[in-house]
Amino acid sequence: MRRPLDRWLWLVVAAFVVRAALAAVLALTQLVPHNGWYWANNDQVEYYGTAHALIHGDIAAAYTFMGYGVLLAPFAIGTEFVLQAVPPAAIVQFLLAVPAAVLLYRAGVRLADRRAAAVGTALWLTTPLWLGTIWFRSYSAPFVMSTSWLGMQISVDYASALLAIGVLYVAAGALGDASARRGAVVGLLAGLAFLSKPSNVVIVGSAFVALAVWRRWRSAITMAAVSGVVFSAQIALNWRLNGDPTKFAYSSAWPYGDTKPLASISYIPRSLGKLFLLNYTGPLLGLAAVAALVVTWRRFPATRWLVVAQVVAFALFFSPLYYSISEFMLRFMTPALPALCLAAGCALVGRPRADTHVTAGPPGRVGTVLCCGAVVGIAALAVLVAVAPVRPVLPVVPSLSVTGVRVGPERVAISWHEPDAPATLWYEVTRSRRAARSSAEHSIWSGGSTRITDRPGPGTWWYRVYLTPRSRPSGWTPSPPLGVSAPVRVVVGS
Repeated sequence: MRRPLDRWLWLVVAAFVVRAALAAVLALTQLVPHNGWYWANNDQVEYYGTAHALIHGDIAAAYTFMGYGVLLAPFAIGTEFVLQAVPPAAIVQFLLAVPAAVLLYRAGVRLADRRAAAVGTALWLTTPLWLGTIWFRSYSAPFVMSTSWLGMQISVDYASALLAIGVLYVAAGALGDASARRGAVVGLLAGLAFLSKPSNVVIVGSAFVALAVWRRWRSAITMAAVSGVVFSAQIALNWRLNGDPTKFAYSSAWPYGDTKPLASISYIPRSLGKLFLLNYTGPLLGLAAVAALVVTWRRFPATRWLVVAQVVAFALFFSPLYYSISEFMLRFMTPALPALCLAAGCALVGRPRADTHVTAGPPGRVGTVLCCGAVVGIAALAVLVAVAPVRPVLPVVPSLSVTGVRVGPERVAISWHEPDAPATLWYEVTRSRRAARSSAEHSIWSGGSTRITDRPGPGTWWYRVYLTPRSRPSGWTPSPPLGVSAPVRVVVGS
């Protein structure tokens, strides 16, 4: 029994070596344009803003869900803006692939057998390589998605995939243990996934349906209750920001208003058509994925609702969205990739071996105590959200301080301190008549220098310096600002 186990585990180890080698290549080259530790990602400002506000006892007016910001809070300690938090977050996220691979493998053993578990885990670990390079450039440039799938940037989709693996592992243990304690752990992980992104309700639903089909009612009911408690933090945030517990700020981020719908059945042919056809395999990849799901459903009954149904539900959830008519569909499906790879592993190994299933006992006392503590902590977070002051998402960076202001008859010279950052920084300077940030600010300069000269005209002006790093040190492709200085008041011609 030891020799087959070692052989299959070596496949997983080799897959992780390939994953680490790809991460090193992407970090040391410009296959995917990046500026030091900075990879273009607009949403990272929202998630970091949530984390930075929480550690200061505030809540940020972010349009994203707050769960991933909660998970990022430890990395926001001692930092001033998102770029400073990226290196430790990226390193931890990359290393978390090791325990995630172990959990995915053990989930596969519980649901199928060792062969399927090893093949599925190896496929997931190497996804950034084989799935990140097969698309036509018009759909997705090579390796663009790989940095997210490797955890090298702040990405809620990658975090959702890790949480989905945790749900697969713990929920699969319900085949041999129907305790309420197991349901509580599943509820915590699934609730955190839902708290991180609205589409992760699929993870909650698939786990609950699987427990119900297996008649693990104590686990299912406990899971539903704990997930509800965890998600209460988002309900409280909706009430604070929108005045309605059921209204999510995502709706306010839709840029097209009433000119086109966010979701429509008419989008499905284009979103799935591009996903299945705009790659070098043609329709073969899509047909292979469908065949793997069908074969897994028929041959491995334990995977039906926890694995196969999850992948199908994610595809049905995302395909009607307008954003899915692009490479966003690939990004959106990231949490489903572990289950899809596990299904592919099941299909590739053929018939299951009845002697390789492993059952699990109830979670230990330490795990149960940690789970209960986390649930209580999130419930306390919901109370904090209900009473904490609201602040803008973009943080004020103390080290981005204006160090000199010289006012002449017609000119204003301003210089500022460059904050520490693991990338080449660029700046944008604005001026306005108001002290508060608003859309009335006028951009007067952008570049890599730390001093400018302006001709504002007579009157009282307020200047601000924004951090606007580029995707490359040379300044190619601008990105949204990551931080802002405190305003500086200047009076000209008095």
